[in-house]
Amino acid sequence: DTGSTDLLLPVAGCTGCKPGAIPFVPKASSTYQPVKCANTTKQDCLTCKDAVIPNQCAYSDSYLTCDKQNASAICTVAGPVFSDVVQIGPWSARAHLGGISTQTTNFDQFKEVDGILGLAYRAEGFNDSPWAYVAAANSDAVADVIQHCITTDGGVLVFGEDAAQDAQHYTGPLAWTPITG
Repeated sequence: DTGSTDLLLPVAGCTGCKPGAIPFVPKASSTYQPVKCANTTKQDCLTCKDAVIPNQCAYSDSYLTCDKQNASAICTVAGPVFSDVVQIGPWSARAHLGGISTQTTNFDQFKEVDGILGLAYRAEGFNDSPWAYVAAANSDAVADVIQHCITTDGGVLVFGEDAAQDAQHYTGPLAWTPITG
C-alpha cells in the first residue's frame, strides 16, 4: 500500500478479521515491545482490550476504497501499536506495527488478505514504513528503493536495487518516481 506506512496484522481474538487468519501473537515473539503513547508521532492513545501495558498507543485507520459494494462506505481497522523486528528479504530492523483487534465487516480487501504493508512516507501513517526502517538499518547493503510492475497477469515487487537483477523484469528505460506528499 503506497497510501500508508502502516504494517497491520490481525491479533488473536480479532473481531471482524478473516476467518483462519494467522494472528500476530505479541507475547510469542521474544523481540516485541508495546509502544507507549510518548513513543509515536501521530496517534493518540486509546484504551485497547489488547493493551499489554497502561497507556499503550493504539491506532484507528479508516478508508473509503474498501467496500466493493458501496464506494462511499467507510471501513475501519483498529488496535494496539507494537514494536518488533521486521524482516524483508535478507534485511531486518525494529519497526512499529499495528495489531488489528477490530475491523468492520465491510472491509472487502481484508476478506482476501490478512493485513497490510504500507510503503508511503511518514505523514501517511503512525510512523515510518517497515521498509524505511529496514533500508535505514541496512543502508550499507541495500538502496532505499521500492520497485513494482503491475500488469493484468500479475506483477512483481522488488525491495532495493540491483541493475543486473532488475534487468530481468523489464525492457527499455525504467521510470523512477519518488514517493512524496
